[in-house]
Amino acid sequence: MKIAAACLVALLLTAPAGAAVKTVRLSVSGWTCGSCAAASRIALKKLEGVEEVTTDAKKGEAVVRYDDGKVKPEQMAAALKRLGYVAAVQSDRLAGSAPPTAATGPATFFEVPLGCRAVEKLGCGSLAMPILAALERDPRVAEAWLDHEGTVLAIVWKGSPPTGGGLRDVEDAFQKSGLDAALLSGTRDAAARKSFATRARWYRGEDVAKLSREEARVLAARLIKPVEGELGPRAAALRNEFTAAFERCFLGTTPLVKEDFAKIARKYVDEKGIEKMEAAWEGCGLEEFEER
Repeated sequence: MKIAAACLVALLLTAPAGAAVKTVRLSVSGWTCGSCAAASRIALKKLEGVEEVTTDAKKGEAVVRYDDGKVKPEQMAAALKRLGYVAAVQSDRLAGSAPPTAATGPATFFEVPLGCRAVEKLGCGSLAMPILAALERDPRVAEAWLDHEGTVLAIVWKGSPPTGGGLRDVEDAFQKSGLDAALLSGTRDAAARKSFATRARWYRGEDVAKLSREEARVLAARLIKPVEGELGPRAAALRNEFTAAFERCFLGTTPLVKEDFAKIARKYVDEKGIEKMEAAWEGCGLEEFEER
């Protein structure tokens, strides 16, 4: 009995106080393909205390289940930084799970023009965020969501939808930004409802910033593609700097100026390389952003 008691005391003394298995979602900048995500998954699994890792290269996200008495998210970010990637904590809920605050009231769906100009089939987070916020300020609206492609808006109402599904109210919110919205019906409405039921690849509130981060990753990869081969291992570092610069433009108040990106590029390539990337800049249609 004394031996058993002594063992229990020893276990209590050696166990980390407050240790628990947790799950963290990391948003990762710098991935350009599945191999990047796979390498990151392997690096994270090597950390003591990491129990499970799943990665999604398209979303640029890693979900890690870990023992917080042995490892912290900061150490995970450091491990990815050694590979040339930048990671930030996004959420502690599991990937693919519906937000705990998701409402279940009646919903109406609208066709909207909130896609990115420079990246096809991707919603524009910086354009959508103020519109969604304005819609949610309506006391009748519980939630406003945008799909991944930026073409469908979902409005969840606190009570019965207004006459006409709330089309006039939604149109007013969009017209302030010089945009139009149209109420979905028939098979398109049915398809939107089926997709929205899981909330997978739908974004609400500040979550639409993930779309801007994805856009930043895609554009950064396009810009360095003409010089990626000659840069070798340094390509990841340049890609990360470009990604961070795009994020500052899309999510902050920093203007998108080509010369600012050229200054970053000159740390890695010569003037011939700059010329190659300038052609890629024009190919991405980024000059339109400079004019705004």
